Amino acid sequence: MDYKLSEDENYHVLIDELDKRGLDKERNEVVGLVHYLESMEQQFINVLDELQHVRSQLEKIQDKGIRKAVLKITDKAKEAVTKSFSKINTVKSNLSHFFKNVSKGIKKRSTQALKKAVKGLRIPNALAQIKTELSNLKNNLYRKANKIEIVKYEVDSAKNHIKNAFRALFSRAYKPDKHSDKGVLSIINKSFLKCGNMVSKMERAAETVMNKSSQFH
Repeated sequence: MDYKLSEDENYHVLIDELDKRGLDKERNEVVGLVHYLESMEQQFINVLDELQHVRSQLEKIQDKGIRKAVLKITDKAKEAVTKSFSKINTVKSNLSHFFKNVSKGIKKRSTQALKKAVKGLRIPNALAQIKTELSNLKNNLYRKANKIEIVKYEVDSAKNHIKNAFRALFSRAYKPDKHSDKGVLSIINKSFLKCGNMVSKMERAAETVMNKSSQFH
């Protein structure tokens, strides 16, 4: 997590050489991808932190069956986020190796060879794949939020039955626990929506970097 591509010595060797050769298109593509990947890293950490917050809410759920169901949904969400994060880190790792390899004897490389090397990264294609990955993850998280909403609705329906029965038996209003499962589920639902929104923001950012990249061609 501490390693940053933008602080990689070999990255700066490449960027400096692209600058000297006047290869602005290639330079901007590489810089754009590196900056995007680094911004994504922190946002993924934020999503995982939010899911950890969801886990901390689970112990407040009184119904064991509901708690177990929500735990399963949360674990599946974390698994999906971690999987996507891993794919992004693979792209980051591949770039690190590329910078190391391309910087060797870089001054002896022809301008055409440098252009070919950067083109071989297929940056527009990499961004398109990242965007697709994020779109799928976003939809996954929104589906999880919807599942929580369904559980909350079922809890609410069950509570209405209790209210009616209580009123019929005791002729007075039923006062639910203020720390009800419904209230906790509302908090968890908002957390899943927040996670989906954060991933959606990353997806839109990928689109922006892709559009900038296409302007260089």
